[in-house]
Amino acid sequence: MRTSVTVTICVFSFLIYCKKTEKFEATVGKEDPFYMEVEKGCEKGKLNQDIVEGCIQKQEDLQCFQYLNSLGMSKLDKIFYSEAWESNDTQSFIYILDKAGNVKVMRGGPDKNKDEFELSGHGKLQRRNGKWHYHHSCELDFCEKFDFDIEYLDCYAGYASSYNAYVLIVTMQNSDWFEDDEDKRKLYKELAFVKLINQKPQITNGFTSTKVPPIPSQ
Repeated sequence: MRTSVTVTICVFSFLIYCKKTEKFEATVGKEDPFYMEVEKGCEKGKLNQDIVEGCIQKQEDLQCFQYLNSLGMSKLDKIFYSEAWESNDTQSFIYILDKAGNVKVMRGGPDKNKDEFELSGHGKLQRRNGKWHYHHSCELDFCEKFDFDIEYLDCYAGYASSYNAYVLIVTMQNSDWFEDDEDKRKLYKELAFVKLINQKPQITNGFTSTKVPPIPSQ
């Protein structure tokens, strides 16, 4: 079972790498980071050529487009607060954020149902010094500790064969994935939050390495 989880993580990482590389090459010199794949339509699990009923295709209704609008106003609370997210293998952790950005880290595993996950750590996604900051720590080193300013966001929504499901993946980053400064690249951190969204099938859409603007003064 551990081998299966490892393979899933590797496939996920390759998917994000390809999207980042593809988007970077396609948008050099352009301001709009958003992409959508209208031609493919919505894919249906084992029958990739079939069109899914209820497929969301209007740009304004696509999940990552809506998140990009929130990001443009530096309203990360509209994206993450009052939501439950999963780790990128959808098995190890659940991150539960309340309406104030407090985080509960629930630890599980491939042999546990979601209602059997146990509280393992705490954290917070909050405004700090005009930026958005994320941190969490876990008891007994059961998970990696995170503590960083959120400088960039990635978003991917659509069908992913590695999950055999429609997924929403939002990745917080502490620097640009394409950072030229070698020292900064060594300090690069990212944390991906995942949701299965089979109830909202939609064409592939997203944005990559998009700068989080400063939080407007009140």
